[in-house]
Amino acid sequence: MALRMFKQLRGKRVLLTGASRGIGVHIAERLAREGVELVLVARDEQKLGAVAESCRNLGAKVEVLAADVSRAEDRARLLNEAGEIDILINNAGVESSRSLVEQTESDVRAQLEINLVAPIELSRGLVPGMIARGRGVIVNVSSMSGKSATLLGDAVRIVGQAEQLRNPDGRLAFEETRAMVGLLNELTECYQGARTGDRDRFVVPFWEVANFADTWEPYRNTSTSENPCDGISEAIRWERGVGSLHKYAQETRQKLHDMHESGQRAWGRLGVAINQMRSLRAYLYFGEKFDGNVNVVFPKDASHLAAVWAFCSSSEYEKQVRRIDQKLAVTNATLVKVPFDLTHWQQIAAEKYPTGLPKPNSNDPTQWLFNGHPRSADAPLQVAVARLVGYRWPRQTGSSFQDCPALGPDGLEKHADDDGIVALNSVKGERPASARLLALLADAFGSEWSAARLNALLAEVGCAGKALDDWLCDAFFEQHCDLFHQRPFVWHIWDGRRDGFHALVNYHRLAAPNGEGRRTLERLLYSYLGDWVKRQRDDQKAGEEGADARVAAALHLKTELERILEGEPPYDIFVRWKPLHEQPIGWEPDINDGVRINIRPFMTAKPLGARAKGACILRTTPKIKWDKDRGKEPQRPREHYPWLWGWDPDNKDDRQDFAGRGNEPDGNRWNDLHYTRTFKEAARSRLQGAIR
Repeated sequence: MALRMFKQLRGKRVLLTGASRGIGVHIAERLAREGVELVLVARDEQKLGAVAESCRNLGAKVEVLAADVSRAEDRARLLNEAGEIDILINNAGVESSRSLVEQTESDVRAQLEINLVAPIELSRGLVPGMIARGRGVIVNVSSMSGKSATLLGDAVRIVGQAEQLRNPDGRLAFEETRAMVGLLNELTECYQGARTGDRDRFVVPFWEVANFADTWEPYRNTSTSENPCDGISEAIRWERGVGSLHKYAQETRQKLHDMHESGQRAWGRLGVAINQMRSLRAYLYFGEKFDGNVNVVFPKDASHLAAVWAFCSSSEYEKQVRRIDQKLAVTNATLVKVPFDLTHWQQIAAEKYPTGLPKPNSNDPTQWLFNGHPRSADAPLQVAVARLVGYRWPRQTGSSFQDCPALGPDGLEKHADDDGIVALNSVKGERPASARLLALLADAFGSEWSAARLNALLAEVGCAGKALDDWLCDAFFEQHCDLFHQRPFVWHIWDGRRDGFHALVNYHRLAAPNGEGRRTLERLLYSYLGDWVKRQRDDQKAGEEGADARVAAALHLKTELERILEGEPPYDIFVRWKPLHEQPIGWEPDINDGVRINIRPFMTAKPLGARAKGACILRTTPKIKWDKDRGKEPQRPREHYPWLWGWDPDNKDDRQDFAGRGNEPDGNRWNDLHYTRTFKEAARSRLQGAIR
């Protein structure tokens, strides 16, 4: 294939037309796994958005451009907005079911515009840039050639009309069905999951938030794990069904039709969760709320669960579904319109699970079911660091599922730092982080602990032959960001020098409510960093080599942290779903807004003399952006939500204290705005005056 001219696809920018359906979806997802930057183009914005979300879940950076490539003005807009493109895939295409003599002139012209003119015009527009950069590939996809290959290469099959009429909904299929076997839907029910309308606001990885009793609940999404119990790595802001999501659903009822409650007939039941897109991978379902990309099948008779699970988790199940529906996304109704021999699958379940189905369990720290103990973890060093700074997993704070109870103390609590701040250096009379971590690991592994075990753990994380302190200093935070989906909850804050100040900070303490988050930052600044500065000044007076540079770096970090405390742009926090009078003033974070919102000031602050692009006072820069989120916001008052009224990211005048423009809101969900303390304080004063 032409794409082989690139030694690797990762990072290449690909423009794909016809991306919302058929082979276009498969191409998009295949390229997403390769790490390309996708520019997806199709007419149907809603379907295009679903494909984009699927590709983002696979780790790709995705842009969506809704356009009709048969229209010259849309093609011109695409070429103007797409930017530099390394690979153009002309996949959009149409064909008529009418015979040639039956086709109208408009039919023929539409086919020519999409199948011929569009590929030529898009190629003509992008080729000059490819030539100038010395690289580029154009791929033209022909669906007819694929059909021809199938007709030439596949065996001829003879199917009976009567047999086809027995298929679910009379669908055409080319495989024989079992005679006299009922359908799965006779013994089960199947429901699609929820859509919130604003996923970036209402759904987050569970490790970003707390208060799982009143604010957040477990939320299942698609998974690729081999563990049948996995799939719950997120939380939904449910607030007992009467909070902000409920209010938003009321505001958008005409558009979303209460989709945030979709799947509620399955909540609280045991069943099987099935990925809606790509492979129909099945997972055990424990009654939690679940995403719209997941369908849940549960038996009408609970005693049939093992048989249903044995069938749905088998290769036979996907084969039966694909026999009647080859679409990328299969509806919940179709998933249970397949033959199901209860007796046969009961026998298989009895043989495969003689003591019952697997109990809910996971060793993956990104899963809600994880028990929080380093010894059983897939990433023991990461879990140990989290426990050292005082983080606890949901089951350690009271969350439970059927056959998966909440957990009591495990003996490691004594190692947790009181204020959630653990310095890598020895400051404030505390032992350095490596020594404290070694003590925790020794307790966690008990008699299994040894120097050899430590060396093995370090080798597993790419630090063979190095000390634990080296891993903490150089590799921990980057690996932490990778493991926890670029939403870190243990922040490694440093002054930019390897021999300088380093501290691991529990984000949950930094974003704690009632002013505790601000007090935690003040302790880091004035107590921990203050002690470090004092020691370096003592070394400076003693003439110790390097002390001058360490003092300068630490004092610069002190200034940056003070700016975060003060919160003037660009060190401010902006929350697009909160009105202007509720925007944080200074370091006043709300943990329920998520890491993405609250981490911006720390990614803005720079170490002394930082030269690397994106360098910040976090040891590694997380891959987080604050561009435009999907969807449009409902009608909001301009005085409270000015950013919904025509904010332009390319207009320099809009970068600070934007007050809105125009007579109508555009509702765009921008995130990278900045407001001064004065502007926000004025909004609070206006509200108080209106109340009086």
